[in-house]
Parts: sequence; C-alpha cells; structure tokens
Amino acid sequence: MNNTKTNNIKFLDQIVNIDCVEGMKQLPDESIDMVVTSPPYDNVRKYNGYKFDLHATGEQIYRVLKKGSVAVMVIQDQTVNFGKTLTSFRTIVDWCDNIGFKLFETIIYRKHGTEGAWWKNRFRVDHEYMPIFLEGR
Repeated sequence: MNNTKTNNIKFLDQIVNIDCVEGMKQLPDESIDMVVTSPPYDNVRKYNGYKFDLHATGEQIYRVLKKGSVAVMVIQDQTVNFGKTLTSFRTIVDWCDNIGFKLFETIIYRKHGTEGAWWKNRFRVDHEYMPIFLEGR
C-alpha cells in the first residue's frame, strides 16, 4: 500500500458510497485523528445487499488511526426472543483482545422517543452504548 498523503485526497470534502472496509483500505496508515461511527449491526436494517463485518471494520479503523487517537462507536443489541444478542459486548471484547484497542470508557447515549407496542412486555430500550476506544500501540 502506498502510504503517501495523496491517497486520501479523493475523499476530502466528498460523499463516497463505498464499502467502508474497502474505502479505508485506500487510506494511508495512521492518517486519521478520530473516528466516530454508528455501524449497522445484527441485520436490523437492509443495506442494499451490503454485508457489514464489525471485526474487519475495527481492523481498518485501528490501522488508519494515528497513535494515541480515539474511536467512538454507537451501538446497541437486537432483542431476539426476549434476549439480547450481546453484539455490542462481543465487539468491544473483540476489538480489545484481537485488534489491539484499549477500552477507555463506555458511556450511555440516552435516546428520547415514543414507545413501541412491544415495550408493554419488557423494559423500554432508551439507550445505546458508546464505547470509546484508544488506539493501543
């Protein structure tokens, strides 16, 4: 991979419709100061046939972050048969144990919205997790 700064010029001030992992592969190593992402998870929505790989995304985010930088993720777990999928927790452990991130903190994003009909049978889900990762090199 060519690590010159000119690699990411085509992404500046542009809206780019590309697979995020493939797009990040075009960016130089250690070229990004901060990442904030709210990735798709648990097939909650359809994304025109795109698949989303949280592990591969984490690998590329780690590679493009400058030393000492942070990545913030907004994520929640889908409820299946009244149980949580634990995708948020699995992703946090994977990114720390297998990719090299350090978990600085997990904060809560409190959402304000109207209740749905199924909430009459369980606690209302009014938050998402926001793990804050440190680039751990």
